[in-house]
Amino acid sequence: MNRALVLRILRTGDQYSRAEIAKLTGLQPATITNIINDFQKLGLVEEAGEIREGRGRNAICLRVNGDRLHFLGIRLSRKYYLVGRFGLDSREIIKKKKYIDTNCAPFDVLQSLIKECHELIDYDREHEVVAIGVAVPGPYVRKQNRIVMMTGFRDWQEVHIEEELRKEFQIKVYMEHDANVGALSYNWSLGANENRSLIYVAAGQGVGAGIIIGGELFIGTTGTSGEIGHMSIAYDGPLCQCGNRGCLEKYCSSMALTKSLNNKIREGNYTILKEGCSFEDISDAVKQSDRLAVEEYEKACEKLSIGVVNLINAFNPDTIVIGDEIAAVDPELLLKTVQRITEERVLPEILEGTEIIAGKEDNDEILRGAGILAINEMLPDFLSGKRSLPEPEV
Repeated sequence: MNRALVLRILRTGDQYSRAEIAKLTGLQPATITNIINDFQKLGLVEEAGEIREGRGRNAICLRVNGDRLHFLGIRLSRKYYLVGRFGLDSREIIKKKKYIDTNCAPFDVLQSLIKECHELIDYDREHEVVAIGVAVPGPYVRKQNRIVMMTGFRDWQEVHIEEELRKEFQIKVYMEHDANVGALSYNWSLGANENRSLIYVAAGQGVGAGIIIGGELFIGTTGTSGEIGHMSIAYDGPLCQCGNRGCLEKYCSSMALTKSLNNKIREGNYTILKEGCSFEDISDAVKQSDRLAVEEYEKACEKLSIGVVNLINAFNPDTIVIGDEIAAVDPELLLKTVQRITEERVLPEILEGTEIIAGKEDNDEILRGAGILAINEMLPDFLSGKRSLPEPEV
């Protein structure tokens, strides 16, 4: 546990001295010295120059050796998949993106994904890839390791992704809901805090929430917590594939926005867009300040804000991060809209303690989170001695 705690502090990318780590962990300086010495022998941690710590001699700064172990991260979505290779410090080394045809059989998509994984492993044979993390859309039942339903893409529930990847690559594979790994990614970026409560809202082709309480993922009884996309905001609204009515993702996912705007075009509303436009076309139109595109995007942000209001009232978190495709269109407008709606609908005394952040525009936090999932799950085996580390590079 002490080893894991020290490594969790170092791996965030910040550089700390032994004395600083002792203060942050509450461990004795001698204990920290022994742990760091062990890490250096294993090649997990390296020295990175000197820093001044008040009076006296300068302290040696430490950092994680990102190239000691490599991991693959996979993000599967309804329209595309991403595969990335990451270092132990979660640094992205290389990634690939491929769009998929929803009419294509899921098993064929999986075979294409496996091919891309082989290419990323072959990209650098000097450093061993020791585990794979996979982010999938939900509802995902963790106990069964399978997707229960992927809106707009049938039959994925018949594909055992984790099992197929494990058989193919003969290494550990870990699978998790995409919103959960998004939460892991931001929790990592914000640094070590055992008391943090954070919710990551993945507003993309579906809508989900990754919930971190006390520094740990909250996954629920079957692993399906955070399915806010299937939380009703209109009890008599449109029927959803899940069986519920008025589900949040029917109003504010990228698929819902695309459908809504194309309906407006068919009704004769003026826009630079043409009927049959894609979400990417709409995103570009918003960036060009097209009136109709901006109006429809803002409406989607308002509906998403209702989901955020419910999350604040239910969990009272320190931080809410809104990411994925919807956030990437116009993070500033999204944040402005969410702040307006939450200020209108949440008691000031409750809202005051919650920071709301718009996610990164590159949409890769979930891919990175998949890599972090593999790191988080694999490291305890190495640190406890259950699995031997590969021989360090000379």
